Amino acid sequence: MSFAAWAVRNDGVTDRNTDLTWLGNAHSWGHDSRAVQRTGTPRPGDVAWWDKSGNYPLGHVAYVAEVSGGSARLYEYNERGDHLLRTDRWVSLSNPTAFLTFSTPFTHVAGASCSRSQ
Repeated sequence: MSFAAWAVRNDGVTDRNTDLTWLGNAHSWGHDSRAVQRTGTPRPGDVAWWDKSGNYPLGHVAYVAEVSGGSARLYEYNERGDHLLRTDRWVSLSNPTAFLTFSTPFTHVAGASCSRSQ
């Protein structure tokens, strides 16, 4: 499980029932039907998402801890390929490919990917 998936799952936000364990490499997160690309200003608890690029061949995801003005403070792991946790990086809101939210509940079904809860 990625650090961003763990952070979303454990952040105490009570209005979501989210298990991001099965989203795969970071580049796939923004293309997954469970991810909603947020329009407007992101909120703490969202995920900053970068699609595949020269800087991020497998994409990158980070937990949005704080938003102020035109920037977001991120909690992220392994952003530089060094296996370190960082909680101090601020990025412009235009830097990630998108900000994602995962508010639709879904559950893991053994032997399948994921299915939406009814």
